[in-house]
Amino acid sequence: MVGLGMEVGGLLAGVALASTPYRESIAARLAPLRDFLLLFFFIALGATLDLSQLGTHLSAAIIFSLFVLIGNPLIVMIIMGTYGIW
Repeated sequence: MVGLGMEVGGLLAGVALASTPYRESIAARLAPLRDFLLLFFFIALGATLDLSQLGTHLSAAIIFSLFVLIGNPLIVMIIMGTYGIW
C-alpha cells in the first residue's frame, strides 16, 4: 500500500516483533531456521570464491592475520592498562 518492497516490510515486521514481550519465544523458535539458512549463505559464498586470485592477496592476508592475532590483544592490553583494569 505504501509502495515499499517486501524486504522493507519484513524488516519493519521484525523490528515490531522485537519490541514485544514475546521476543525470546520468537527467537527460540526461529533459531534452527536461522542456523539452517546461515549454512546455505556460507555455502553460496564459498561457491562464488575465485581461487585463482588467491596468490595475489596472500601477503596482505598474512599481514592482516598477524595484526589481528598479535596487534589486537596488545591494543586491548594497552587500553585495559590505561583504565587500570590490567
